[in-house]
Order: sequence, then C-alpha cells, then structure tokens
Amino acid sequence: MRRNRNFGSSARDIIGYCSARNNLLTFNLMISKGIIMENIKNYNGRIPACGVFCGGCPTFIRDKKPCSGAEINFSRCEKCTTFHLCCKEKGITHCYECNDFPCKKFKSFSKRWLKYGQDFIENQKMLKEKGRDYFLKHFNDKVMSK
Repeated sequence: MRRNRNFGSSARDIIGYCSARNNLLTFNLMISKGIIMENIKNYNGRIPACGVFCGGCPTFIRDKKPCSGAEINFSRCEKCTTFHLCCKEKGITHCYECNDFPCKKFKSFSKRWLKYGQDFIENQKMLKEKGRDYFLKHFNDKVMSK
C-alpha cells in the first residue's frame, strides 16, 4: 500500500478522503494505479458477467468459508439475477456486450464495489478492449507486486 501525506494508509481512509472532496476521478486514479486493492489473491478462473476479478472479491479473500471463485463456484454466479441471468437472456457473456451498457442497474452496483478497489465499468472496458488474458494478468500482477 502506497502512502500519501494527505491521508492514512487504509483503504477506508483513502475512500473517506476522496468522498469528502467528492472526487471520484482521484479515487478511480488510485484504483487504476493499484493503490487501494489491499487484499487481493491470485485468481485465473472464469470471469463472471459482472466483470469482477474474483481475487479481489471480499467473499473470495475472507478466511472463513471463502468462495472458490466463479470458475469452481459456478452455481453462485448462475443464480445472479442482477447480471448473469440478464446476460443469458440476451445471449451474451459479459455486460459490456449489451447495447444498454452501462445500464442504471450496472452503474448502481458498480458504485458499491469501488470500496473494494474494483471499478466494474473499467473492468468491463478492459475485458472488451484487451480480453480475458490481459484482464487476469492485470490483476494478478498486483498480487505479485504486493
């Protein structure tokens, strides 16, 4: 975790700093530079419709009964009415393939994940522009650099 003299070292401090100044641009820059993702594990499995990097998901990284990721815990994602079933109905794999991307539902959901260091809209753009392999390498490189 990089430190800055203007705020503490925890993700909560950084989020508070950015929120107090209503500065989403600063927050997104910190995410893109890997400053916020404190807890992250290696993951090379399936990327779910929402575009989460499972290695940074709080359910995946928790100590007690962690999720094994979208690749192994396929049934969890299959039940996701927010994104998986919506994509399935439209015959697509990821939300970025939808003509309505990013829809209101996706934007709302994405905002809630910023505190975990993932910007789902940017994740979807990365998947679209760079592909699955680059996406996984991008996040797994953050694990290696810790």
